[in-house]
Amino acid sequence: MTPTPSTILQFRTSSRCSKGACIEVAPLPEGGAAVRDTKDRSQRPLVLAVDGWTGFLAAVKNGEFDSATTVIPDI
Repeated sequence: MTPTPSTILQFRTSSRCSKGACIEVAPLPEGGAAVRDTKDRSQRPLVLAVDGWTGFLAAVKNGEFDSATTVIPDI
């Protein structure tokens, strides 16, 4: 789903965000999530379907992004 102006997304930022370089996440009505950068909220959010969002959360919980040298592959 691509969010449209008529789609009201309720973005939230992690309580651990303290330096302004964070992301915000909004759940989508049919599942999945929209993700955007707090430094430029005017940009279109990255939209992840249920499988993509679930996979991303599993990778975070598994520590796959803990290293500063982690390379995120092209989606």
